Amino acid sequence: MYCFGTDFSHEMEFTPYIVHKIILVLRQMFDEAGKVSMSKNVEVNPCSAVGFGNVIIGIPGKEHPFLDVWGSAITDALDMIKVAQSNKIMIRKRVLEQNNLTGIMPELVIPMN
Repeated sequence: MYCFGTDFSHEMEFTPYIVHKIILVLRQMFDEAGKVSMSKNVEVNPCSAVGFGNVIIGIPGKEHPFLDVWGSAITDALDMIKVAQSNKIMIRKRVLEQNNLTGIMPELVIPMN
């Protein structure tokens, strides 16, 4: 199973429109993963956890060529990924409630405490 976590800084103003767009982009990624799975005859089971909060980005250097991102939002997304389900997006209930998106795409979005 391939899982990824997405984190966004709470410094941004999250509107229902932005949260909805994030969900739509992830759904498109899931659709593309399904196409790759069928065309290449490989099993791809995408899932996603969307976390909101502060993150810190480590700048890559000569000794460390990869970008590091960490913080409480990363930890939160990783905790959600541990219980993620294939082809589902995990989002905290409070985020959905704050943006009046409770019940959005129930076939895709799983609210978590």
